[in-house]
Amino acid sequence: MKQSLRFILTTITLIAVFFFTNIFILNILPFPDSITFFKPFISFAFAILASKVIWNKTDQFKDTFATYCLVGSLSAGSLGLLGGFFGPMIFMPDSNLGPLLGIFFTGPIGFVVGFLGGWFYWEIKKKKQ
Repeated sequence: MKQSLRFILTTITLIAVFFFTNIFILNILPFPDSITFFKPFISFAFAILASKVIWNKTDQFKDTFATYCLVGSLSAGSLGLLGGFFGPMIFMPDSNLGPLLGIFFTGPIGFVVGFLGGWFYWEIKKKKQ
């Protein structure tokens, strides 16, 4: 797998794991008020660990149709989810339904578009060979 694609996938993993562990998991667990300062550092440690696993595992991927479709769908789906989730919070902070855009629309649409993009990229690469 190309280094740039591995870097993009690892960066998306870093952001997604940091966000979900910081917002969802660490806010559910009861922490004393004196330890709440360390929540972002704990989330970042989990994100680094997950990114290291993704970086090491993507080196072992073979160039197959499924790999291109999977990487394309996960990359574009994650970007669509993050953009649709945080975009309305930044540009329309008064809207209370903003994050639902990313969860129900831009995330799944990005997943499908990424799958199709991976498919087309595979077809182009196959024709060049």
